[in-house]
Amino acid sequence: MKTLCFTGHRPKDLAGKENQIKSKLEVLVEQAYAKGYRRFISGMAMGVDLYAAQAVLRLQESHDDVELIAAVPFPGQTAFYDAISRATWTSILMRATQVNLFDPLTETDVILDAKEVLERNRQALNQEAWPYYQVVKWLEMRNRWMIDHADAVLAVWSGKPKGGTANAVRYAMNLNKPILI
Repeated sequence: MKTLCFTGHRPKDLAGKENQIKSKLEVLVEQAYAKGYRRFISGMAMGVDLYAAQAVLRLQESHDDVELIAAVPFPGQTAFYDAISRATWTSILMRATQVNLFDPLTETDVILDAKEVLERNRQALNQEAWPYYQVVKWLEMRNRWMIDHADAVLAVWSGKPKGGTANAVRYAMNLNKPILI
């Protein structure tokens, strides 16, 4: 099954263009479907990841062969999300076809029921925050996993040479994955 994953910036880096980006993602997801993509992977971060997942779920309403994989990088991902983003994250997670959580102890991904991931996320939110260096490592692991499991990458990227989106684009390029920017 042809698979497309998403990478992109957080809302603070989108310069007030969220509505434009959401509309464009709707079109691009429809175009990907027309080209045979049926499985889509979202990293579930605020911004582009959540917007893309919402576009996939809307597509899924009219095409029952569409799958959404939610790739959650670590329990507690929503620690710094605002209330709206956290509710959106939860709603998407509950509607995803599959949820992969990257386990901090084993540093591998596990497929879990959405309710189990929600519970692990809730528990992590009640603990001390993960160290920043560890979070960055898990985000990078999640990005590599998504790209490794995708046939192509859709990137909403400003071209800035640093950051998670830039790293994901470089990794995809190194693997010769088709990238739509």
